[in-house]
Amino acid sequence: RRKELSAHIEGANQEYQHLMKAWSEHLSSKAPLDKRIGEAVKAKDAERKALKAEYESDQMDSRKALKQLLGQGQKHQLDFSSYKIDKKPELAELSKKATDSAQSFLDGLVSEKAGEIKPAAIVYQAGREFYFPKLPFLLGWVSLLIGAGSSKRATIGYAGGIGDDGASMVHEYGHHLEANLPGVKKAAGEFLDRRLKDEKPRRLRDVYPDGEFGRMEYGAKDNFDKAFSGVRAWYAGKRYSGGDTEVVSMGLEELYKDPAGFAERDTDYCEFIVSILQGKFNE
Repeated sequence: RRKELSAHIEGANQEYQHLMKAWSEHLSSKAPLDKRIGEAVKAKDAERKALKAEYESDQMDSRKALKQLLGQGQKHQLDFSSYKIDKKPELAELSKKATDSAQSFLDGLVSEKAGEIKPAAIVYQAGREFYFPKLPFLLGWVSLLIGAGSSKRATIGYAGGIGDDGASMVHEYGHHLEANLPGVKKAAGEFLDRRLKDEKPRRLRDVYPDGEFGRMEYGAKDNFDKAFSGVRAWYAGKRYSGGDTEVVSMGLEELYKDPAGFAERDTDYCEFIVSILQGKFNE
């Protein structure tokens, strides 16, 4: 049903954009006002909003079912006291909706058996979201560059707003779990070794020249395209110089977006993420 809804939403959005263009051209022309075009725009907008609401409702049901299967775990450790949004009120409202959704998903998701999760401060980041394993000192973002900061809590930079439903925050929280839960970083590396085998990483900007990738960002696709489309499949196979990966964060994000679909498309990967949440690598 989710696949059908996604296709319907995409089609409705395309039709809406087409109607909006026709309405704009009609208004700028000297032709007599034809209200039927405006009414068609309103009707299509209502249709796509209704489809999106149905999709989100189904998504929430899937998340609830997942958490019921996992059982009650520990409370998330996200601190929003420094999260200031200097935006228009409607954008701030969207950001709050996204952060509330992410927090609801993360609360109770990770078993006590997995190990203690240290707190992470959420700060507003207008550009690309990030994860930093420390909380910067008063030097500000210079601390991020030189690695200075308190090791008692981590930092997640998150923008929120238009185009994100909390998935980016869940993604960065995946980095937090990989960096802090015992055995997870090692398990993530071994998972990539098993999946990638002898596949050589490729520079991501060579694979997708239009992407916003740095010169030293490399990834490997394996068959991650079962779970992800486009460059996201390559990004899931990214490994950093210090041994950190994107495999946990990408997997946790997909578990948030589509638990049942993830389990169906790439069962091995989904089971690995669930094993982390259940604490199976804390031995």
